[in-house]
Amino acid sequence: MDVPAGTYVAYSTAPGSVAEDGEPGKNGIYTGELLKALREPGLRIEDVFKRVRIAVQSRTQNRQNPWDASSMTGDFVFNPAAMAVPAAPPPPAPVAAVPQPFVREELRPEVGALALTARIDGVEIFLDDQPIGETRLGRTLIVENLPVGRHRVRARRAGYKVWESEVQVGPNQRFELVIDLELD
Repeated sequence: MDVPAGTYVAYSTAPGSVAEDGEPGKNGIYTGELLKALREPGLRIEDVFKRVRIAVQSRTQNRQNPWDASSMTGDFVFNPAAMAVPAAPPPPAPVAAVPQPFVREELRPEVGALALTARIDGVEIFLDDQPIGETRLGRTLIVENLPVGRHRVRARRAGYKVWESEVQVGPNQRFELVIDLELD
């Protein structure tokens, strides 16, 4: 399966296996355990699915083994309601050019994210006139904790026309932008 970086895929059972049903008219075993785990506040996504796996294995005497695949590098919490709220939210992190998935932070509504992809390799990218990195074919450059508002993206590579665009980044949103340079 071809999925982008920052993806988490969860399966109710291992490859080549069959998931067991629950009681008639109710959720299956996996779905029932997932719903329970999702209600637990403060659990990271990995912890939610580990709890589901343990409960399903226990209820089926190890006949069903839930499976997952992940390319996540950041933390994601389904139910942050009971997480401790800091006295004052930390200031937004500086713009970083390290590819990471955007994690919606319920406590940080003043920031968003920008995902930049170029159709060719080696494109220098600038955000608000600051260099943020160079593209690699097949990879997306993610800028997290970007202040909400208008931003200017500029891209250049020798032998191509300079490419520019303005983007409006919204709170807790990821704006995706494809950079398509034209030959000079």
